[in-house]
Amino acid sequence: MKINIFVKFLLKLYFIYNNDFIKVVATDLKLSTNINQTNDSKCSAKSVINYNDVDSTGKCENSINSTTTGQIKYNESMMKTIKLMDKNYQNLQNVWRKVTVNIEPIDRRLRLTIDGFILSLNLSHECQQSLYRIADGIQNNQLWAFQFFDASGKLAAGLTQGVITSFGDYDQCLQIKSPDSNGNRHTIYGKYCLVKPYIDYPNFKVLEKFLKFSFLTNESNVMTKKEMMNNLNLFKLLFAYNLVAKRFYFYHYGLCMPSTCSANDLTNALQKIVPGVPLEVGPTCDVISEPVDWNVYQMIMLIISLTFIFLVITSTFIQIIYKNLIVCNDKHQSSTANYTVFHQLLSYFSLIEANKRLVSRFRERLAIADGLMFVYVLWITTALSYGSIVNVGFVGYKKIHNSYLINIMKDSKYFWMKSMFPRDSIFLLSGLIISYDYFGDKNEKLCLTICQYIRFAVEKWYRFTVRMVSPMLVLNILSLIGDGPNWHSGDDIWVNICRDKWWKNLLFINNFENSIMNTCNPLSWLLSAIFQLQLIAPIFMIPYKVMPRYGYITSLLIFTFGCFATIAPKVIQGLRLIPYEISEIYTIADTKYCLFRFMLYTDQFVSIFIIGLTTGYILRHEKSLLDLLYHKNKYISHSIGFICLTTSVLGVVWSERFKDINQIPNKLNLDIWFVFGKILWTFGNIWLIGYCFTNTNGYIIRLLKTLPFRVITRLTYTTYFLSYPVIMYRILTTRDIIEISHSSQLRDLYLNLTVMISLAYIVYVFIEHPMLSILESIIKIINKTTKINQTINTCKTIESNNMLTDKLNSHKLDYSFKETCV
Repeated sequence: MKINIFVKFLLKLYFIYNNDFIKVVATDLKLSTNINQTNDSKCSAKSVINYNDVDSTGKCENSINSTTTGQIKYNESMMKTIKLMDKNYQNLQNVWRKVTVNIEPIDRRLRLTIDGFILSLNLSHECQQSLYRIADGIQNNQLWAFQFFDASGKLAAGLTQGVITSFGDYDQCLQIKSPDSNGNRHTIYGKYCLVKPYIDYPNFKVLEKFLKFSFLTNESNVMTKKEMMNNLNLFKLLFAYNLVAKRFYFYHYGLCMPSTCSANDLTNALQKIVPGVPLEVGPTCDVISEPVDWNVYQMIMLIISLTFIFLVITSTFIQIIYKNLIVCNDKHQSSTANYTVFHQLLSYFSLIEANKRLVSRFRERLAIADGLMFVYVLWITTALSYGSIVNVGFVGYKKIHNSYLINIMKDSKYFWMKSMFPRDSIFLLSGLIISYDYFGDKNEKLCLTICQYIRFAVEKWYRFTVRMVSPMLVLNILSLIGDGPNWHSGDDIWVNICRDKWWKNLLFINNFENSIMNTCNPLSWLLSAIFQLQLIAPIFMIPYKVMPRYGYITSLLIFTFGCFATIAPKVIQGLRLIPYEISEIYTIADTKYCLFRFMLYTDQFVSIFIIGLTTGYILRHEKSLLDLLYHKNKYISHSIGFICLTTSVLGVVWSERFKDINQIPNKLNLDIWFVFGKILWTFGNIWLIGYCFTNTNGYIIRLLKTLPFRVITRLTYTTYFLSYPVIMYRILTTRDIIEISHSSQLRDLYLNLTVMISLAYIVYVFIEHPMLSILESIIKIINKTTKINQTINTCKTIESNNMLTDKLNSHKLDYSFKETCV
């Protein structure tokens, strides 16, 4: 049947392009014969207007009275050739009539077969009618009907090398629209759906028991199983780090279907066509005729974002107008008194004040701590961007089985992508900064009262909440403007998780989950862990206020507890260290939980954080120790520096002993490194911090105090928390498969960093600066009120004891205190 249809198609093409030529030759034959017989100059070839000008006898009916220079004459051999062509034409016409008679039943049967096939798919009535219209449109050569097939995916080249994605043309599919030829028919639009056959392997032992594929030879099956076993641990890691796919999808096919067909219709049809193959459609199909539904969470977040934008733009405009037109005008001097209060309110949301604050200098800040924080955030962001293939389930990537992916997991030169040391360093710096600020406050009391601790906790919660909510607002905005073939694969990470678990982010407990896929903005786990540690930091720092010796003893005890807590999940719960013991894990759920447990839980960073707290105290109060280490003897200073930096490198080299994921490592060696490897890494950081702290005029400090670095380092945290939305947005909105190469990854890294820093600046001026300015204003009011109340109480006590005059005369109270008491 297929051969007959193909013959029919070729014959149609032949007659379409050759029928007119044969008619011309036959007509010219009749015309030339009469010309030679009648010698009528008025019927020359140049006089003939068209074929209809020649009657059945070959005489000219319509001619032009013009002189001709010659007449067309044919010799006998040409006459025979033309007669033969005319005879062949008649024969071909007879053949075509016979072919048409033979094909008509086949064509009719084929149409009945298509109708029966559509009917057998158990589709909805609307979907069936649309498919019938598309079939009619194809038979009538209508372009809109052909576009459904043109926009769907085709089998791409490079399948054996891992091209498991064929998106088709997403935008073309959504632009399809049937003509409105009949008022009784509904308009058919194109609907794009992503079809994903999957293999559900909750237990990887199933793969180990794999025997063979029936369609392969024994030799091929042996090679296939060997390849599967060699890369089994690699696929386990991909499942562990994956943030999008919950199953192993072995292909992604873009299908363009009529808008009247639902995802259930498509699923039922595919199950009929390929029975026994588990399929997933969606999770959402896109069609331009259907409005986008926004849930309550999205609407609330959008309203909050627009409110901030309105306030900032309005405040900036009013501040400029008020300052230039009213304050500077001498006629409005009476309003100048009110300008101070009004200006202060405007400054909270003003772009002008936000930029001034961004470039201003903070004397008490540790420039080296800000600089190192920026370096480590840049490190993590680069690793996340460069290795983003691991986080999206390799959907949309080209040739995932090539050496690039394997090298990331195995080669030593990619240690920076797998290293856990950057995130450990962030906790070290967080402990250092809070300790440095706490011990630098000369008015800080020996012990905190309950009210003071509550105030401390509320202030910390407010500051961290501002940084937590800002990326959530950006995530929400991106979820409203994103689209693409693979966009809805990220619905959970964009909308659903944040809608259901936003309260965990606000309570800073979102790092206690079974999988990183269950967290709103997965990178926000870092903020939650730091908040939890800083919340209990005053308890660790109070012993230093009582006596430094007690402080060091307390720090040592907490450090010991932190080292045990690092390895406790393995010792007590029997969990495995990911990725080093991946070969001993057999389920996807266990793989994800072990990764989350050892990488994101707060107890993994207690030992590092307490080292940061102790370092902050030393920088503030152990000047003699700093002089001994950095200034007294340059030989000793350089030797200590070399030892510290070498120790940090040793921690990295030690970690490379466990890079082979297919080999079971030495348990004791792995456990010792996991506990103390991060400690070795901190030695180099601590020495560098102390060196820059004691050499304030060094090149590094002067570089960090320049304007560009001051701006960038203050946007560090925001840049980090925005890296995940930016990277995932770029990947999930891609229309075509992404080439995996170093050049493409470096190009994407540059684009990602540019967008991250730009978004971080926008978030700072529109959200962070206004909210933090309001907090600082409230703190100033509270401090001022507290100071006045304390002064009044002191004055009352002095008066009651008749000691006010003596105290004033003895000059033990400063002038401002005297003024207040009087």
